[in-house]
Amino acid sequence: MKRMEPLVLFIVATNSSFGVDYGQPANYPIWCAMYDSLGVHGILSCGATANLNINIDVSGDVPTACPSEYMIAVTNTTRSDAKNSGAAYGLTTIDLGAPGTSILSTNVNSTYTNKTGTSMATPMVTGAIALMYAAADTTRLSFYKSNLTTGTLMFRDVLFNGVDSISALQGITVTGGRLNVFNAVVEISSPIVPVELVSFNYELFDASVDLSWITATEINNQGFEIERASLGTTPFQEGWTTIGFVPGFGTTTEPKSYSFIDKEISAGTYNYRLKQIDFDGSIEYSNVIEVEAVAPNKFSLEQNYPNPFNPSTKIKFTIPAVETRHASSLQMITMKVFDILGNEVATLVNEELPAGEFEFKFSSGIRNLVSGIYFYKLIAGPFSETKKMILAK
Repeated sequence: MKRMEPLVLFIVATNSSFGVDYGQPANYPIWCAMYDSLGVHGILSCGATANLNINIDVSGDVPTACPSEYMIAVTNTTRSDAKNSGAAYGLTTIDLGAPGTSILSTNVNSTYTNKTGTSMATPMVTGAIALMYAAADTTRLSFYKSNLTTGTLMFRDVLFNGVDSISALQGITVTGGRLNVFNAVVEISSPIVPVELVSFNYELFDASVDLSWITATEINNQGFEIERASLGTTPFQEGWTTIGFVPGFGTTTEPKSYSFIDKEISAGTYNYRLKQIDFDGSIEYSNVIEVEAVAPNKFSLEQNYPNPFNPSTKIKFTIPAVETRHASSLQMITMKVFDILGNEVATLVNEELPAGEFEFKFSSGIRNLVSGIYFYKLIAGPFSETKKMILAK
């Protein structure tokens, strides 16, 4: 007798064209928990929402109001991309729409007929997920198999990102769109990028550069080293200096935002880049952005903040560039604090500083000062300015 080979099933999605109208997830904890149990084993679940024109966020439904990340809740759209008037919706519960109006389907007695309902729409999404797995690039399948929880959500996110945005679902569904199988298959068939950097920008202030960047996905991302170089340094030349490190999120399929502030830079032109580091030591560099920091053109002394204060406050001031033969010049700066009688109680600054914006902290605690009015005075060559601050203990 020939031995039968074992049957191997690769289940990636389930379809639930049934449910409890107005059902509350709290009353069906085991049912809702089932979708998390399936999800951590790599299976997405698609649920047909109620065939009622109700807001599931308010009225409830099981399974489409179940809070599982692995439950994809589907409503019914027409051929003209309208929401079917007899289909439910929900900005936080119903994920997307799919064609479910006048769909040719099997019927009793081996016949076919046109049927309408969310039970017609949901299998469209379930089938699309199965097709995505069949079309997926090998890098995505490898990631899925080695990271079932995040890999499963990667397939879900690609499905969501590929929807066609339609006005009828804007503001009443999570994605605001209708299923587009083509978009999802095209995206999932492309190789996965370990860390997909979608933007790297800067905002320039008087004496600092605020860098910000966003990733779409991350795999084994330890973090980012921020590197700076003077103008003219190319990515292949020496001269790059590491000025900071920002930890990554490891592995995630959700967009993540990052920022870093390069403080107290002097006037000049700088290059910045990101050095992304994996946990295995692999590195990848971002594109280079060029930032021109312009020196301030006048002295200024700002009001301390907070004011009144207790026990400490911050004082900012700005130093303009002076004309010398050198690109970066230093100026002797003094800033002192006096009580109301004119007695000096502290020296905050007494050094040469370059052009730029500076901030110093003044603390009353280490000097045992009493409540009252104090004055701080900035002196830089011929420039001097005095402001009042109040210590309120």
